[in-house]
Amino acid sequence: DFLGYNVGADGILGSHVMVVTQALNRTLVNQAKIEGQWKEENLTVKFGGQYLQDHFKNDGYDSFWGNQWQIYSGYGPDSHNFYGGNPLTPAGVHMPGDLFTGTIKIRDIPGWTTVASIPGLPKFSRAAAYDYIGSLGTPTSGTPGDPGFIPGFNWSCCGNGSGGTIYKDTKLGDLVVHDGNNFQQVLEDTYSFYVSAAAQTHLGGMPFNINAGIRYDYTDVESAGLFSPLHDMVIDAADHTAYDMHYDPSQEIRVPSSYQYLLPNLDLVLMVTDELQFRFDASRTLTRPTLSQLTPNTSYGGRTGSLVANSGNPTLQPFLSDNLDVSAEWYYAPNSYVSINPYLKSVTNFVVNGTTSLTFPSAVDSNVVTDPYTCVGPDHFTPIPGCTPSVAVFALTQPKNGPKANVYGIELAWQHMFGDSGFGYQVNGTIVQSDKNYDPNNLTSSAFAVTGLADSFNAVAFYDKEGFEFRVAANWRDTYLDHFGQSQNGTAFGIEPTYVNTAWAIDVSTSYDITDNLNAYFEVNNLLDQAYSTRGRFSDQVVDIVSYGRRFTLGLHYKM
Repeated sequence: DFLGYNVGADGILGSHVMVVTQALNRTLVNQAKIEGQWKEENLTVKFGGQYLQDHFKNDGYDSFWGNQWQIYSGYGPDSHNFYGGNPLTPAGVHMPGDLFTGTIKIRDIPGWTTVASIPGLPKFSRAAAYDYIGSLGTPTSGTPGDPGFIPGFNWSCCGNGSGGTIYKDTKLGDLVVHDGNNFQQVLEDTYSFYVSAAAQTHLGGMPFNINAGIRYDYTDVESAGLFSPLHDMVIDAADHTAYDMHYDPSQEIRVPSSYQYLLPNLDLVLMVTDELQFRFDASRTLTRPTLSQLTPNTSYGGRTGSLVANSGNPTLQPFLSDNLDVSAEWYYAPNSYVSINPYLKSVTNFVVNGTTSLTFPSAVDSNVVTDPYTCVGPDHFTPIPGCTPSVAVFALTQPKNGPKANVYGIELAWQHMFGDSGFGYQVNGTIVQSDKNYDPNNLTSSAFAVTGLADSFNAVAFYDKEGFEFRVAANWRDTYLDHFGQSQNGTAFGIEPTYVNTAWAIDVSTSYDITDNLNAYFEVNNLLDQAYSTRGRFSDQVVDIVSYGRRFTLGLHYKM
C-alpha cells in the first residue's frame, strides 16, 4: 500500500499491498500406552490400549483483518489513481531512495527461457521500510488540513480500518490488527484398544506365517473459534475492484464431534521355497484430517464480481482406505531379487477442498448482506439512483469428505548384485490409476479427484565394497494433481487445481570408511540443476517455478 518509488533511472515500481502477519500458535501433545504380551510355542499375542491428547491453538495478528492492508493504498503518486472522479494529488508517497541498496538478479532456470526477461528485484530491508512508514503516523487520522493528517496518503481509503484496533508491535515495527477469524482451538482426544496375534505354522508342508489384529479407535473432537458476522460491504474508494468489509462483534463458536472405527488387518506369507515367497495383505487404515482443517470460522473476501469465502469444517470425518495387496518375491541369488506387487485401495471420505455457493442470509451468517457492485455505474463505484443491490453470493471454499474412489496399480522392483564384485543396481517403478481422475475441462465448482497419484520410476547404480561406497540415483515422477488451490486463488468457479510438472532428479553420493569409527562422505543433490514447477489445469498455466540449484555436502561421521 505504501510503495511508489523510483528504481534508478529505469522507471517506477509501485505496490498496493502491505502484508504483515504475526502467528501465535501452540500445540500440546500427551500420550500414554500400556501393552501386554502372551507367548506359547509358535503363537504370540499382544494386547493393549493407548491414549493420545492432541490440542492445538492458533491466534495471531495481521494486516488483512479490517482491510488494514489497504490503509496506505493508492499504488504511489505516479499511478495517477482516481478517487470519486478526481485525481488524487498525490496517492501515496515515494519511499526514500537510500532504503534501496541494489537489485537481486534472477538466475537462469534450465528449461525456462522467459526468466531472462524478469528485471532485477529491488533490494531493501522490510523492517526499515515499515519503520519509515510507521514514523509518518496513521493516515486514517484526521482530514486534509488537520494536524494529524499525513499529506500524500489516500486517507479516504479505509476510514478507521473498517473494524478492529490498530495494534502496534514495537519489536517488529509493524502495524497489524488482531484477527478474530484467525483464532482457533481444536481439542482432539483419541482412545485406542487393540489385540494382535502372530503365528508360524505350515501349509502343505510349506512354512506359513500369519499376522492378524484388530484396533478400535474412538476420537472426541471439540473445535472452537471466534466468528465475526459480515454486516455489510462497500466498494473501496481507492480501489474500485476491492471491497471494505464491515463486521459485527465477534461471537464464540464451539462445535463438538466424534467418530469411532474398527480397523482390522491380516498379513499372510507363504514360503513356497527358500527363494520364492507369496504375500497377501488386507487391512483398513485411517487418516485423520489436519487440525487446521477443523476450524469453524468463516472469512470473507474477493473482488468486485467475484466474492469468495473460506471456512474450515469442524465435522470432518477421517478418510478410510480398505487395502488389498498381493505380491510375489523371488530371491534368485544372494542379495538379488525380483518382486511384483499389484494393489487395490478403496477410499472413502477422502478429504478435499470443495466450493459451494453461500447466499445471505445463510446457515453460516444470518445477516442480510447485499452486493453494492450490482448497482454501480460505468466508473464501477458511483451507485445507480433507484437501483436495489442484489443479495451477496459468495463462493464458499471449505474442506469436505469426498465420494468413494478406487485406486489401483502395480509396483515392480529388481535388485541385482554382480557376484562379489561390489557392483549392483536397483530399479523400481509404479503404475497407478484411479476411477476418480480430474477432468480439467469440467469448470463446475464440485469437481472431485484423488490427489497425489503419479507414475514413477527410480534407478540406482552402486558400488559397495571394502568400506567404499558410490551411488548414482535417478528418480522420475510423472505430472500429477497435487492439491486444489493456488496462491491468490478463489473465484465463482471454485478453487483451481495445482499440478506438479513431470520432473527428473539425479543425485550422487560417495563415502569411505577411514576407520571403524570415522567415515567421510560427499553428496551432490540435483546434479542436473532441475527446477520444480507447478501449473494450473492446463500445461500453459504456469503457477510456480522454483530453482533450488545443486546442493553439495561434504562431511565426516564419527561413531562412538
